[in-house]
Amino acid sequence: MTSFVFYDTETTGTDTVFDQILQFAAILTDDNMRELDRFEIRCRLLPHVVPAKKPPEVAIGQAMGAPDVG
Repeated sequence: MTSFVFYDTETTGTDTVFDQILQFAAILTDDNMRELDRFEIRCRLLPHVVPAKKPPEVAIGQAMGAPDVG
């Protein structure tokens, strides 16, 4: 039997140094896309990680896929 796993993460951003995963979810389906199982978990933020302060134009540009210039 073939099965597929679909998963998604919710994060505080895309900076691997400062941003963190907030939530993870996954769904297991069979080859007819019928749901077999599901998993969801919310994560605690690490207290020792301080978010990087970015000017709004940099944060918006990064969200839209622009390269980081600063």
